[in-house]
Amino acid sequence: MYSNTQFQLTDILNNFVIDKAVNRVPRAASLLNLKKIMLYLKDEITINELMAICEIGKRSYFLEYLKLLDILGWAHYKNDFIISTSEGEVIKSKLSKTEFITDNDCQIIRREFLKLGFIRKFMLVVFNFDITNRRLSSGVCLTKDEITKKYLEYRKVSQSVVERESRLIYNWLLGLKVLETLPIIDKYKDDKVCYHVIGAEVSFEKFTKRIKPTVFRAINGKRKPSEWVEIPKVRNLFCIENDISKSQFDKLFLAYIKKYPETFQLSTATTIRPEVEREGIKSNNSIIYFYVKLSEDR
Repeated sequence: MYSNTQFQLTDILNNFVIDKAVNRVPRAASLLNLKKIMLYLKDEITINELMAICEIGKRSYFLEYLKLLDILGWAHYKNDFIISTSEGEVIKSKLSKTEFITDNDCQIIRREFLKLGFIRKFMLVVFNFDITNRRLSSGVCLTKDEITKKYLEYRKVSQSVVERESRLIYNWLLGLKVLETLPIIDKYKDDKVCYHVIGAEVSFEKFTKRIKPTVFRAINGKRKPSEWVEIPKVRNLFCIENDISKSQFDKLFLAYIKKYPETFQLSTATTIRPEVEREGIKSNNSIIYFYVKLSEDR
């Protein structure tokens, strides 16, 4: 089973289509603007009329969203007119009328984006995530620079274009909950993060089997297997190796501690350090745990 915030590979494969050739990635950064345009889109409407309704004043900016709609197959535009497609009408009917993107909206938009060839190629070449053959990532978490470098390997364009396009794509995928950021341990700064795929769920039974080996790997290099280790380091390893989200890890970890309290010891840390509150695990009684170690008798 997949949660609301995760995508199903079977759904993507069952609805697989080939997108038209994409010369460049449209500069349509806001998924919320994309939804807003879709909600106000009619069978046929002029560009100026739709711009006014959506309160978008810059034509060149608006045209980038029309290019994305065209690539998605939701609408076409020619001269001054925008024509909604039958597929676009179906998508529009499924989107909520809210002024934000709901979990259901996210699922709908995500499924459509993951049909696009340039998105599938990005996932395959950059993250080794093969949607077509249902093969998940090989356990990578990449910085922005590493993503740009991998994108440049197959996108033979200028450095500035590579930086812009890769940034657009990974920000879309972040918003659609295909990717997630993890802190780079020992740096703990907002700009010191890496990006990993979240495309699976782990059952409590599998978590029970995998969490202790993960803790052992996290303390690699320590003098004793019972040394304290940062929970974010354990979480990073587990999330990257199993393609799950941070929130799923935290829920499973707290459930594990509750059921097997004798396995690990937990410790807090001073909240003066901003990373403690940001990256620690908050228990039901609001205690923030930041360190874990194997109990002496285990």
